[in-house]
Formats: sequence, structure tokens, C-alpha cells
Amino acid sequence: MTFIIQFLEKKIKLFDDDTNLFIAAMSASELEVKANLYLSNINKWLGANRLHLNIDKTCCSFFSPTKSNVPRVSIKISNTDIKCVDNCQYLGVTIDNKLKWTAHIDKVILKFNTIGGYLL
Repeated sequence: MTFIIQFLEKKIKLFDDDTNLFIAAMSASELEVKANLYLSNINKWLGANRLHLNIDKTCCSFFSPTKSNVPRVSIKISNTDIKCVDNCQYLGVTIDNKLKWTAHIDKVILKFNTIGGYLL
């Protein structure tokens, strides 16, 4: 369990009821191995503490500094595939896998327009 405590301090970011796991790797295969190892250990910790992860609300997204197509890897929890998404919410900001602002801006415009304002 010491591993989990040390791990939580470095890789996991918690805010309200959101938990985000950040993993850096030099290759897709390294990323897949690290992610599955970390998630397996987190799942063990959750089980030992009588908690569970809602896999239906769990997703992964891949980012690359070169903005090239990031290869898809198989990320699993308890032999269940985690869905991969092109964008995700982090602290109210929509981040897409190309690290562009388009998805966030579209979401802000839609929200603004639905409350009575109009923005092109």
C-alpha cells in the first residue's frame, strides 16, 4: 500500500469528485504497460478500501507534443476496456487530443447562446 500513497502524490490529481491520472511515456507500448500497471494497483487499493471505480464514467485521452496522431493503446481495468475519447473535461476546460481550443470554445459558445446571449 505504500506504493499507492507515493503514487498518488505524483500521478493523480484530485479535485472535488474528479480524479485524473497523468502518465508520460516515450512510446505507445510503454504507455500501455504503465497505464495498465497503475490502474491495476489503483483498483487493488480501491478494493482493499471497499471502494469501486465507475468504469462507465471512466475514459482516457492521449496527448502528444507533436500533435500527431497518437496510436491507440489498450487500457483496461479488471479486464474491461476503458473508452478512449478525443476530448475531456479538466477543471472546467475541454481539452482535446490535439491540444487545440476548438472544442472548449464551441462548448462555451453553446452555453452562452443557451442562456440568452448570442455569440458567433
